[in-house]
Amino acid sequence: MERKHGHKLEDITQAYWRVASSYRIPTAPAQTVRQALETIHAADFLRPTDWRLAELMHTIKYDIIQGDNSWRSEEKRMVGSISILHTKN
Repeated sequence: MERKHGHKLEDITQAYWRVASSYRIPTAPAQTVRQALETIHAADFLRPTDWRLAELMHTIKYDIIQGDNSWRSEEKRMVGSISILHTKN
């Protein structure tokens, strides 16, 4: 069975990456919620063997719907706790 053009695993993976980057990286290109959810809709074309990616897309979809940005505060706490190690040149 051949898949429709634009719904290959590579395309769906790139769709996830675009949305996740837009949501989680402040300097990434912005997307509206509508654009993000339409892009994430590509997950409907995943095979059952692609469950890991489907799970990631499910998570980002509900993070967007619920406005969950708790990861931002966790990330900021982590940045403050990083030790800088000096290395020899």
